[in-house]
Amino acid sequence: MLRPRVRWSLLVTALLLNACVGPKSEGAKFRQMFLERGSWEGFSEELEKYPLEQQYEIFLYGMQKVHPPDSKAADTIAKRGKPAMDYVLRMVAASGKDMDYVDSLEIFEAMVRGRHYLVCADIEAMEQIEANGNKIAHEDWRKYYQRDLQRLKELCVRKR
Repeated sequence: MLRPRVRWSLLVTALLLNACVGPKSEGAKFRQMFLERGSWEGFSEELEKYPLEQQYEIFLYGMQKVHPPDSKAADTIAKRGKPAMDYVLRMVAASGKDMDYVDSLEIFEAMVRGRHYLVCADIEAMEQIEANGNKIAHEDWRKYYQRDLQRLKELCVRKR
């Protein structure tokens, strides 16, 4: 039996998520996963059942609509290795959104941390990833991206 405070927190979370997303959105799927479990336990296993396109949309929702940002989906996407990296690079190029560029680094770091794909060894990909930093319009987000890009490069050196 859940304590009243926990039940209240779950109810408020559900209402807030419901207010933020429509019934057919990836956010609705994200919310449904939470409501079915009452926690994020088992989230990765459930997310693995989704196609890459939906995983990525759920990842962006978790990073850009949930506060604090939730990057759990990055690990699931990272397990797909190079095909996922190529997909994410195409998606951020198509969107052109500052936050999509910044958030993509979470996935690339997860690839390296989990040894799913050594992104830094892919010269073409790294050229595109480095160039993405210059496409970010907002100066503060560009600085944040550059900091995270440096962290990715340092992680690659440690994982070789």
